[in-house]
Amino acid sequence: MSGSLRRFASTSILAALALGAAVVSPADGAPAQPYAGHVTSATVQTLHADRGSGHPLMMWSDGVTSNVSDVFNGGQGHLKARTRMALVSTKDGVVSATNRAVAESQCSNCRTASVAVEVVLASERPSSLDFANTAFALNTGCQHCEALAMAYQLAVVAPGIRLSDRGVAELRDINGRLGDVVVADESLDAVADAVKALVAEAVSVLDAELTTTGADSRGRGRSRAPSVSVHSAVHRT
Repeated sequence: MSGSLRRFASTSILAALALGAAVVSPADGAPAQPYAGHVTSATVQTLHADRGSGHPLMMWSDGVTSNVSDVFNGGQGHLKARTRMALVSTKDGVVSATNRAVAESQCSNCRTASVAVEVVLASERPSSLDFANTAFALNTGCQHCEALAMAYQLAVVAPGIRLSDRGVAELRDINGRLGDVVVADESLDAVADAVKALVAEAVSVLDAELTTTGADSRGRGRSRAPSVSVHSAVHRT
């Protein structure tokens, strides 16, 4: 694909995002590998996959963060998938967290999948809170292709938040399995369901391994289970 077409495609996505097109809300490429999956009604003989392999769980303490998983697929007969997961633990007074998944296909007999998951733990009663969570999928001039974008923000805002070492380890494990499910030899519905199940598992990890320290009426410290807010955006074409 020429540079001009690529620029046009990227511009079209940004313009659509600015207008809020097809977004439902209240996420590093590696060498290709063989794949034989289900791409709409097409019969695929050889489909190759690019995936984010071994991408680490991002760990941030800055209150202003941007977790972005953007995927462009211009390869004929290819699956291109990317997952990106971040854990933000901040005591900043201003919290502005952006989580975005974009998947674009411009090919034939291909699939594009993008997943962005961001866990935000904001303590010390921030004075400013801004959460943005978006997903956008686009097929441009495609024959027998499909695109899936899924973005999830898991947010906890409470004083004295602490996630156990076991909780962090379990999130790392979930992050690794996200990279596996997006390239599974399954229908796109099954892939989406598997991602949702892993996000639900991440919520369960936070429920079990996250505590906040408050104070009772006499000023004594106490621990209590936090409330996890889930923001989701899923778009498929």
